[in-house]
Amino acid sequence: WDFHYLTGLKIRKPMLCPRPETEELVELVLADIDRLIQQENIHPDEGRKIRVLDVGCGTGAIGIAIVHRYPKHVQVVALDVLPEAVD
Repeated sequence: WDFHYLTGLKIRKPMLCPRPETEELVELVLADIDRLIQQENIHPDEGRKIRVLDVGCGTGAIGIAIVHRYPKHVQVVALDVLPEAVD
């Protein structure tokens, strides 16, 4: 499954495939992260990171897309009640 410039995400039952609206949500979050990086003058070499909590992460596609864009600026913690989602 392809999602937000990522290819080959594996989706298995009972997870749902990310929808186009989910990609729009990721774009909004990335815009906020861009703004925070600029406003707070966050440099990855200083050890400061923006922390993102993804509750009910399902496939993890949102968190993966965010970290893919900002691997040095963001730390994502993704949680889900279903073991299949986080294994």
